[in-house]
Amino acid sequence: MRSTSQFDFSRVPVKNLTLEQAITATLDAALTALGQIGYDTTLQRLKLYDGTTVRTLLQSNDISGSSLATAVTNGDKLVSPSAIKTYIDAVAAAGTNPITDFDASGGSFPSGATLADRYRVTVAGTVQGIVLQVGDMVLPKVTSPGTSNAADWFAVQGNVDAASTSVLGLVILASLAQIQGNSGGDANKVVTVATLNSWESALGRVRKYSTSTNLTNGTVGITHNLNSSTPVVQVYDSAGPILVDWTVSSANAVNLTSSVAVSSVTVVVLA
Repeated sequence: MRSTSQFDFSRVPVKNLTLEQAITATLDAALTALGQIGYDTTLQRLKLYDGTTVRTLLQSNDISGSSLATAVTNGDKLVSPSAIKTYIDAVAAAGTNPITDFDASGGSFPSGATLADRYRVTVAGTVQGIVLQVGDMVLPKVTSPGTSNAADWFAVQGNVDAASTSVLGLVILASLAQIQGNSGGDANKVVTVATLNSWESALGRVRKYSTSTNLTNGTVGITHNLNSSTPVVQVYDSAGPILVDWTVSSANAVNLTSSVAVSSVTVVVLA
């Protein structure tokens, strides 16, 4: 019997109430009204339609009190807090195994390793393309790592060599005094940009700017960007040097003054 009105059971107890029962596909198709519930005889679980999706309700035996590993194996939906704590306590108590010496010259990773094992390289070598030096650590990444699978392992560099043109390693920065006096003495000392700029400015090296232009009956500005208020300016044409009056207009520019026009001259500024 169907009813078009709601029943109020606030004053009358209901006993032996049985919900709609059906197999999964039939029940899911039947639950279409918001708040409608039914019993899935296939899953043996209550189901509720929330207006969008048919939801499966959990019951007490969906929460596993067994170990975390057993819960995962059995496909349980939830694991109790006590089972999680037991698993974490066991992992913490297991810790890691003592460090074992490893000879990397054989070309293979250690056999029979587990996630708790740690290895320190005592003999250098290349293992499956990984260059290992004395003092490096080799650690498994998976439960049962293979001896010839580099993806199962990772190395922690513990002994860094000096850098060279072919070896990645440590370097020492050269000081300004060392490059000025060429007293570095160590091929692995490197020069920073700042130190190089300081060395360059301290050299007093002559800097040069050259450009081609046309002189007019008047003034022609030349920007050299040499940052000098005492430059030396020379002007040339195809026949050789020519005399041209010039003045400093700024630390980075000069003005050439001519009473005649001359085409294709070369202006050289030294600072």
